[in-house]
Amino acid sequence: MLAIENSPDVRDPRGLTRSEAIVASLAARGHSDKLVAYELGTRIGTVSALLARVYRKLRVRTRADLVDRLRAPREAVPLHLPGGETVLAFTQPTPTPSPFLAKLSPAEREVVALVTKGHRNDEIAELRGTSPRTVAHQLTRIYEKLGVGSRAELCVRVGTNA
Repeated sequence: MLAIENSPDVRDPRGLTRSEAIVASLAARGHSDKLVAYELGTRIGTVSALLARVYRKLRVRTRADLVDRLRAPREAVPLHLPGGETVLAFTQPTPTPSPFLAKLSPAEREVVALVTKGHRNDEIAELRGTSPRTVAHQLTRIYEKLGVGSRAELCVRVGTNA
């Protein structure tokens, strides 16, 4: 990714409106639709509609995908172009193991890995050879151990090595 300084009137290259960008940012931080609606003083239905448009524009299916898509780059390297212009080249964020996952059992870490890839409970159960009820129970324990309240918040915490 390259970054070039833009004037303040440049439109979002992703095609997001200001409202969509705000809702996407809050959702990617792990906020529920209800909390986003409360923070913005709007209805939950409005937040859901805005998120649906964000998902379509960014070509994502789940909040986990949204978190991954909006994750900030980790390193910037200045590149000097012919003509004296300098641009910044950003590296893609690379997932690194989170130290706070040490609190989890190997099975729970496997569930976390599948959740962060955007799998639903029934898909995780099928991949692991367990029941969806077992996966739901494991997620409840994971949330308790890690102090998170949602899949999106879990993805954010795992991605930022919190």
